[in-house]
Amino acid sequence: MKIAVYGSASGKYSEETNKKARIIGREIAKQGHILVTGACSGYPYEAVLGAKEENGKTIGFSPARNKEEHISIAYPIEGFDEMIFIPEKIPTDYIDHNDDIIRKITRNLASTSHTDAAIIIAGGSGTLDEFNHAFCFGKKIGILKGSGGVTKRVIPNLIEDNYRDFGAKVFFEEDPIKLVNKIVNI
Repeated sequence: MKIAVYGSASGKYSEETNKKARIIGREIAKQGHILVTGACSGYPYEAVLGAKEENGKTIGFSPARNKEEHISIAYPIEGFDEMIFIPEKIPTDYIDHNDDIIRKITRNLASTSHTDAAIIIAGGSGTLDEFNHAFCFGKKIGILKGSGGVTKRVIPNLIEDNYRDFGAKVFFEEDPIKLVNKIVNI
């Protein structure tokens, strides 16, 4: 199973949430699953470090065109077994291929379509975009309760306000090991 971890890649980090993100990565690897992230720093990268502690497989979807560009935007490269880069020319003439936001949204769409499930840790607008794609693809989504960001009010309100049913299974859990177990077993 490919399980994505999405969440805050910048801003203030909670040491407790950092630890939980690393536990999530370790647990995904212990259970023999593949960890997928947006190849960014922050909580998703903590999960990568946790997965590598258990010799787990990790895949990073980068908004960059290549490894050099990925490094130039100060995203980590260590710990990823496979990196997937957004092509130089996305096959359409209707978007600006050099716009960083469009490249990140394209990365989010590619990574969420490539996974079986997603775990959301805190986050802002980028994480909300990843949640929305995973939800619309009907994925299993576990929210790390108490991690803050969009998991605190935005996502619960979207779900409560009759968010369109695409078949996604969404749940909240504050224990990182129980969170991974629920993702695997629902």
